[in-house]
Amino acid sequence: MEDVPDLEDGDVGETQLKLAETLIASLDKPFTEINFEDRYRDALLELVEDKIGGKEIVTLSEESEYAPVVDIMDALKKSIEDAK
Repeated sequence: MEDVPDLEDGDVGETQLKLAETLIASLDKPFTEINFEDRYRDALLELVEDKIGGKEIVTLSEESEYAPVVDIMDALKKSIEDAK
């Protein structure tokens, strides 16, 4: 309990405790029954298989498109001048 941050001391009623235990028990299952999907591994294996099969591998580089930086004071002055 001391490892949980921001945990205040308080009385826990029997009903609350029983509800918490029931909730935890309903969500409890053996680790072996959990189905994990490794999408990274699957994609990597597909890429390797394609490369072995002679398929041309094309990669796209991400280019960031930033808007030009605007001086807010200049924009405000222009806006005031346009309003006149």
